[in-house]
Amino acid sequence: MGKRLAVSVALLAMNAAGPLVAGAETPLDRFRGEYPRAAERLERFYGRVSGHSEHIQYTSLNQQENDNFDLSDDNIHLHRKYDFSFLDQSFLIKKYYIPTPTKAASRAAAGTPGLHSPDTIICKNKEYSFILTYADNSKAPVLKLFGNDLDLKRDRTAVTIHLHSPFAILGTPVTKMMNDPNFKVKKAAAVSIGGDDCIQVDYDYAPGDDRGYYELRGGSIVFLPDRCWAIRGFRIGGVLRTAPSKREPVDPLFIGEVDYRGTRDSIPLISKVGLFFKGTTKDICTFENIDITKKSERDFTLTSFGLPEIGEPSKVVRKGRASYWFFGLAALALIVAVALRWFTRRIRDTDRSPR
Repeated sequence: MGKRLAVSVALLAMNAAGPLVAGAETPLDRFRGEYPRAAERLERFYGRVSGHSEHIQYTSLNQQENDNFDLSDDNIHLHRKYDFSFLDQSFLIKKYYIPTPTKAASRAAAGTPGLHSPDTIICKNKEYSFILTYADNSKAPVLKLFGNDLDLKRDRTAVTIHLHSPFAILGTPVTKMMNDPNFKVKKAAAVSIGGDDCIQVDYDYAPGDDRGYYELRGGSIVFLPDRCWAIRGFRIGGVLRTAPSKREPVDPLFIGEVDYRGTRDSIPLISKVGLFFKGTTKDICTFENIDITKKSERDFTLTSFGLPEIGEPSKVVRKGRASYWFFGLAALALIVAVALRWFTRRIRDTDRSPR
C-alpha cells in the first residue's frame, strides 16, 4: 500500500489505542503543549524561503477515489511553474505559463507553437509593488503595474496555498484556526503512516467565513510530532453552495497529502502536495531547492531588473509600457518647453530690432 493510500486510510480509521504507560502524556496533551511553539517555527521558516515549484491541476468528473484519480494529460486543466523568494513581507514570484497538452497541440497545428503567454514577475517590497511581463520573447522586462496599493494577494496565494501546507490548511494557519472560538478539538490519537509516527487530531470547526463556493467544516489533521509538528495530511468536510439558497454537505470536501524530503535547521523541507477536491479536481504541486532566502531587500526593487526607480509610488497604477511612456512624455514636454522659449525669444528680439 502506497504512502498516499496510507494517508487516506489513516484519516478514515483512527488508532484508538491509549498510552502504554499509566500517567504518560497523551497525544492530546502533546498537541496542546507542543504544537503552538513548533508551528511558530514553521511559519517563520517558510516566510523566508526561496525555491521552485510546479503546479498541475487535473479536472475530471466523478473521480470519487483520491488515490485512483485519473492523472492523464487529457485531464490537465492548468499547468504553472514558479520561482519564488519570500523575505518577511517582501516577495518575488516569477510565473511561467505552460500550455496544457491540448492547447499545445492546437497551437502546433496552427503553426504557432511555443509559449504565447508572457512570463510574469510579481514583486512586493516594503515601499511599493509592481508586475513585470516579458512580451514577444523580449529579454527586457516591461512594467505592467506599479503602486503601493496593488492587490497581489491572489498571485501570492497561488504559491503559498501549497508552500505553507506544513502549517496551514488551504492557506489558513492551524494556529489561527485554534484561536477561533468555533474551533473545538474532539480527540487526538497516535497513528502510523508510511513508517512515520504521527498524531491525528479530529476537530469541529464552523468559521462562519464566506468563501463563496464552499464553506469549511470539521475534519482530521495528521501531524508529524517528531518533525516540528509539520502537517502530513488532512481530511476536511464542508458545505457547497450550489445555488443562492441551496447548500450541499460534502464529506470529504478536501483531502490533502504532504510529503517532505530532507531538513534545514531541523525543519522538514516540503517536496510535494496533493490536494483532492470533491471528486472532480486534484492538484499536484512539487517543490525543489527549498532553502533560506539569500536575497536582500534591494533584490525586490525595480533596480534589480534594470529599470529606473520611479519615485513616490503613492497610489500610482500604470499599465503596459507605462514606465517608458512616462519617461518619453516627460522628455517630450521638456523639448516643447525649450522650443517655446526659443521661439518666444526670437519674436522678442525681432520686435526690438531696428526696421
